[in-house]
Amino acid sequence: MVGEINPTLRRRKLAAELRRLREEAGLHGVQVARSLRWSTSISRLETGQVAPSAKDVARLLKHYGVDDELRGPLLELAHGETKGWWDAYADVFADAVVELFGLEDGASRVRAWDSFSLPGLLQTRDHAEQMGFLARMVEMAPPGKIERRTRARLRRQGVLLKDPPLDYSVVLDAGASATRTPR
Repeated sequence: MVGEINPTLRRRKLAAELRRLREEAGLHGVQVARSLRWSTSISRLETGQVAPSAKDVARLLKHYGVDDELRGPLLELAHGETKGWWDAYADVFADAVVELFGLEDGASRVRAWDSFSLPGLLQTRDHAEQMGFLARMVEMAPPGKIERRTRARLRRQGVLLKDPPLDYSVVLDAGASATRTPR
């Protein structure tokens, strides 16, 4: 079961469990970091910003006095794959967008509403390229960056074809579906 969780969801689940265990132990993050002689607090681990190593997770679990029954599944989460296909595009998207791709990949259902533009999951290659063209005009982004964004937009549509496919529903404002991008 744990092996089936994608890296983004795996990291978030592990982060939430580590925070819960620390709070149950009545400890503060700074206390834990000092006790383990870590140079920084553990907040980045507990928010899922950073995937902890299995060694660090084992140390935390020992420090919190976690029994073997819970230790096994949490260490399995820590040993899993830490990168998804979307992480290769972190250089051309904001962190929040990369995180969204990971959450979409792990989701079974997505409900969306858009009043401005056609959502990325529904864009054709031509539409995605034109959206990139608009972004290039605003950001002054190089063509290579726009091409990588277009590839990522199209790659993320794979969630609609996986088995089982993503249950995707979107409500569009009439203006979003009628918007034409310049050539």
